Amino acid sequence: MAGLEISLTERGEPLALPASYAGYSSLNHLLGRLCPAKIVRAQTTLDSGQLLFPSVFVGSATAPGCRISILPKAPDFYTQMRRVAESRHFRYTFDLEARLADERQPVDPTPAHDFYQWLRQSLHEGLPWQYVQTSQQTSLPRGKLLFTETVRELACRGINHRVVTSRTSRHQRTHVAQVIHAASECLPTSIDCTTALLARTRILLEAVEKHPTTLQPIEAIRTAESAIRESEQLCSPTTIGLLRSCIALLRREETPSSLVEYLPNVRIKFHNLERLWEQCVLLLCEHSFPESSGFNTRPHPFDPGEHTLLVGGGPWLDPDVVAFRGDRADRIVDAKYKFIEGPNDAVSSDVYQMYAYVTKSRATSGTIVYCTDGDCFMHTIGTTADGTPIYVAGINASLLREHGKESLSQLLAAGDLAAQAPG
Repeated sequence: MAGLEISLTERGEPLALPASYAGYSSLNHLLGRLCPAKIVRAQTTLDSGQLLFPSVFVGSATAPGCRISILPKAPDFYTQMRRVAESRHFRYTFDLEARLADERQPVDPTPAHDFYQWLRQSLHEGLPWQYVQTSQQTSLPRGKLLFTETVRELACRGINHRVVTSRTSRHQRTHVAQVIHAASECLPTSIDCTTALLARTRILLEAVEKHPTTLQPIEAIRTAESAIRESEQLCSPTTIGLLRSCIALLRREETPSSLVEYLPNVRIKFHNLERLWEQCVLLLCEHSFPESSGFNTRPHPFDPGEHTLLVGGGPWLDPDVVAFRGDRADRIVDAKYKFIEGPNDAVSSDVYQMYAYVTKSRATSGTIVYCTDGDCFMHTIGTTADGTPIYVAGINASLLREHGKESLSQLLAAGDLAAQAPG
């Protein structure tokens, strides 16, 4: 890319920018968006330069002539964590018809591939269109004027005149085309979109009319949902399938762990890795403590005013995930996006926090779930005074890749902590 390229690593070393960079308006504009969101922290140096400190975000921000990117420390773990976490927010409610399958390549049940297949079929059948009438002033209108002599006479006498013509042209429906282009913006950073698939999709997008107004992801979702509700008048079944695939891609952009902004000539997309790991652990808990075993698993279920550490006040008790049995908090799980080597490396403040959770809520167990680059583990680090065990678990990229949403269940089974149905 021509221009200024700044690359950082998640929670890595700060990067020193010389004072000469202060003249880059695009850089200043991006930092003005990223610093308030705590994606990076900027500190002025003695020589009027800047130090950029990256936080727990991963992604990129692009403006004309400038790009700031933050890369993950553990790319493989990030990919697997994101895949599992996003699967909770993206659930298919429809299947591709057999006639859409490419016989030369098996259908890949991913959002990116579905978008490509529906777009290809919709363009083959034709996107919804409408006739639009436009008027313009011209001295050379298209078609034959019936008042040629009058216009010639006015011109010869020096009388100012104008000719207004109206033209009717056929265009694709604006809202459908806008939704398609908004969804296509998600493809370059989608983990399930290959380079070949992206190239084929971009060729198809050349046939979709472009509009100067770009929809934000949430606006595009609402527009697509509105078009689906009006499907009898406007859209064919194939177009409905295309709009649903667009919604699927756009919803992944709007997951709670993401920050996405589309501004004129500016694109900002980052993932908060702490929240992404929390969403991942939530999905793992939903499968480890299922409803069929009498559990009701909920994220952040405690109200601030009702669950405090001390009687009548104190810090708010806010565990990431609680598995209830009836009205009782049975299992408490806290997700910590920190890489440790083994259970002995558990952070003291995290253990204190879990101790407060299980003691105050009288849960039957508490589990702290960490990330690890080494072997997975599940270990009891001790019990509270009343005998409630506290566990420390470590999950690596290999476990997420092989078992996905069943990763925590595998550790629970290995540690003989599998959820049992109530007696």
